[in-house]
Amino acid sequence: MGYKYGLGMIWYAPAKRKGKYLVRKVSESTTATGNFLALVHEMHPTATIGQIREIITDKRQFIFDPEAVKVCNDYIKAGCANNVPNWR
Repeated sequence: MGYKYGLGMIWYAPAKRKGKYLVRKVSESTTATGNFLALVHEMHPTATIGQIREIITDKRQFIFDPEAVKVCNDYIKAGCANNVPNWR
């Protein structure tokens, strides 16, 4: 899930362990990238983060956005590839 911070967005994922914090910071991006990922998620509401990465790298559907791919890669590195995101 992304939250606005200044002129950009900070992306969070669920924490691996239960403890003091429920979420952990995964990535940062611009607000435009956050809006783009929210749009793609609205078009494919049941897609996982790994599937969304495949969708946005398909040149027949979207213009390549390296920052959006970086956000998805950061989520995948955090172990959230099979999670359905809650991006709005």
